[in-house]
Amino acid sequence: MADTILKLENVSVYFEKKGWKTIRTEAVNQVSFQIKEGETVGLVGESGCGKTTLSKAILGFVRHGEGDIQLKTPNPQMIFQDPFSSLNPSKKIGWILEEPLRLSGKYTKEDRKNKVREMLQKIGLEQKYAHRYPRELSGGQRQRVSIGIALLSGSKFIIADEPVSALDVTVQAQILKLLKEVQKEYNMTILFISHDLKVVYQICDRVMVMKNGRIIEDKKTEELFQNPEHPYTKLLLNMDTL
Repeated sequence: MADTILKLENVSVYFEKKGWKTIRTEAVNQVSFQIKEGETVGLVGESGCGKTTLSKAILGFVRHGEGDIQLKTPNPQMIFQDPFSSLNPSKKIGWILEEPLRLSGKYTKEDRKNKVREMLQKIGLEQKYAHRYPRELSGGQRQRVSIGIALLSGSKFIIADEPVSALDVTVQAQILKLLKEVQKEYNMTILFISHDLKVVYQICDRVMVMKNGRIIEDKKTEELFQNPEHPYTKLLLNMDTL
């Protein structure tokens, strides 16, 4: 049986707005779940329901007010909707891909160059892209680079936050195929955040539905689509996108 790689117990995240009276907003409310090693788990819900805040709490980008988060793997990575802002605009793609290898201190310069060449091939980019800047790549190509960075970082856990929502349907399919390939090859664990249930159905083993900061339904993908229980889940399934 696969080990649990992520465990949340009664996690809540609050934001406070200071003024003549402090207003506290609860973005995530008493969330508990587990994710096993090698799973791809979808987290769906309409904008503002707390999906991204929860993902940032898992990675330590925001503080959670209550509860316990146990992430049992080093170097977790996040893939954003458009990674353009997370890629150093002044550096070429080869340098960006090489950076996690430099930081590890485990490889010679020649080894690093070889690994970057191998990774470009794995993520479906020609070698010429090593000499280009992020601004010279399309959205889909930048997503490929983000996946490459995660792999070169040695990450076994990725949070993919709306990674294909800004791409056209053809490129979406290509990126989803790449994610599935690397997930299988590296036994990667993925928390896949999306507002598009059609995309979630293609890639996720299990789906969690979030509403108003709470997880209201958590089922295997086929079971959720065929037998939703919560009225909100039924509503989402009757919509093309959330």
